[in-house]
Amino acid sequence: MSYIGETSRNFEFRVDEHLDRNKQSEPARHVKENLSHAFEWRTLTIVQNWHRRRINEALHSAAYCPVLNRQVKSFEPTRFSKGIGIT
Repeated sequence: MSYIGETSRNFEFRVDEHLDRNKQSEPARHVKENLSHAFEWRTLTIVQNWHRRRINEALHSAAYCPVLNRQVKSFEPTRFSKGIGIT
């Protein structure tokens, strides 16, 4: 099972939150439903800027197609004469 996510918070704290069976994250739900499964947690990239971090998350998600990343809402990029936006 794979999951890709971005956070500006401490990595270890975020992993603990994902492993907390009382939380509503997809990894937490999976652990609750599959007690024998374990995750290998690792950092793919470290990016300080929020926008760049979100772009990295999207690129990694597109490249690896993680099973536990359930897309709730997506945006279609559109091109404007002054740049790119989302609608």
